[in-house]
Amino acid sequence: IVGLSPGVNYCYTIRAFQESSESPAAGPACATTQGGGPLGAPTNVRAYWIGPGDTVRISWDGVTGATGYEVAQVTISGDVLGTRSTTSTVLDWSGYVHTGTWPCFAVRAVNATNASEWRGPYCAF
Repeated sequence: IVGLSPGVNYCYTIRAFQESSESPAAGPACATTQGGGPLGAPTNVRAYWIGPGDTVRISWDGVTGATGYEVAQVTISGDVLGTRSTTSTVLDWSGYVHTGTWPCFAVRAVNATNASEWRGPYCAF
């Protein structure tokens, strides 16, 4: 069977067919697919100003097994001020919350069953 998602429990029943008759259903038999382990955190994270105005570009290297990423604007102490989701490894964040210091961000990888640890804060200077 192909196209199954990692870390998901699937159950099946089996029947035998012969011309005009069939056997009773056997099962169900259940198994969880492999590969639903933890995701690595993004690496090589950068936050820097782009263009005029208040837009910060956050970029990072892709993570194997990730289907998307969550980016959070955070304080230096780790308090979350806002989050955004993307499937790209680059996010342009405009309209960030002004805290009186440089804007800082954290990034984590996600898929259907897991999320990595947050990586950050990374601040745009």
